[in-house]
Amino acid sequence: MSLRLVLALSLDGRLAPPQGGAAQLGGSADRRLLEEALAWADCCLIGAGSLRAHRSSCVIHQPDLLQQRLSQAKPSQPPLIVVSRSCTPLGFDPAWPFWQQPFSRWLLAPFETNPAPLPDGFERLLRLGPWAGLKQQLAAEGLKQVLLLGGGSVGGCPVAGGSGG
Repeated sequence: MSLRLVLALSLDGRLAPPQGGAAQLGGSADRRLLEEALAWADCCLIGAGSLRAHRSSCVIHQPDLLQQRLSQAKPSQPPLIVVSRSCTPLGFDPAWPFWQQPFSRWLLAPFETNPAPLPDGFERLLRLGPWAGLKQQLAAEGLKQVLLLGGGSVGGCPVAGGSGG
């Protein structure tokens, strides 16, 4: 499995403004690099907190990158896997742009029953646990190139061997 981490940092090293919330960092060259990383990915992981802050995720807009994915028999956008500490993520407003974006929505969350009920709007549910278990689940789905979009807990979990969140 290959991992890539995409983070935008301010000059003072922050991932988000001091008061929290979404940060708009970078320019057109940074956007191109982000879209190239998305085009490379078989799937993307984003923390539930980052999704709440932004209310949407990143998508590929560049025609050459969309064509690249289609020529590799991949969907135009990689599936987005939302990492949550709850199987029923709180605060996900149905009016968010996230629900209209052109990608598959998966949820990575803890659950006790097998199979667990699938929350509305999500196509798949993966069990949150140790990183080694997630690698096995993703490999079983044929997902070998994983892009970590953040936040800090998601970006740090493979390194620390934790479960993210």
